[in-house]
Amino acid sequence: MNFYDTNLVLAVRCANCGKIKFHNLSIFKLAQEGKINLKCDCGNNELGIKLNKNKKLLIDVPCLACDIIHTYIYELKDILKRRVSVICCNETDFELCFIGREKDVKDIVFRYQEDLNILLGELGFV
Repeated sequence: MNFYDTNLVLAVRCANCGKIKFHNLSIFKLAQEGKINLKCDCGNNELGIKLNKNKKLLIDVPCLACDIIHTYIYELKDILKRRVSVICCNETDFELCFIGREKDVKDIVFRYQEDLNILLGELGFV
């Protein structure tokens, strides 16, 4: 029998201000509420997530790269099995959201930020 951690962390890049914010998400709370909308500190809606009766996650993410709201559908068990799932813009492959275990999500986001800072430094922006 497999046991999964049902507490996830989502790191979402805001389409309005561009900042990445971490959100804790309990699958049990999501099942109770039906749909949860996550907001950025700037007040912008960052992401809508819904768990349907077929145990599929429907995730709506406003895109910073192409200014479209993308909708993604995942099997809940697939998200729970993976350490981190990355949601990217369909048009540009720009990373919009990371979902998974807290440590793994934070590790990948911090590495991503470090790489971005190095690139910006090499280009003379930092």
